[in-house]
Amino acid sequence: MNGKSKLTHQNQEHQQEQSALQAHTRQRPAAHEFPNVEEMLRYDAAHTPLPAAVTDRVAASVERERLRAPRVWWKRLFGK
Repeated sequence: MNGKSKLTHQNQEHQQEQSALQAHTRQRPAAHEFPNVEEMLRYDAAHTPLPAAVTDRVAASVERERLRAPRVWWKRLFGK
């Protein structure tokens, strides 16, 4: 390979690397700054869907607790 074709080949490789880098940069989401940790967690919770299995388990757990809840004191006292 002579000097001129070697430079051309290096130039083509450089252009390909630059194109790949630009494509990768475009795919990354833009950075988002938050004023505090709570805002970051709220944002994350709003944009991250829960898996169906987690949703089902939480709903079942809440229902079990609701059914197991003791009667209020005045119902126990007056028998209602």
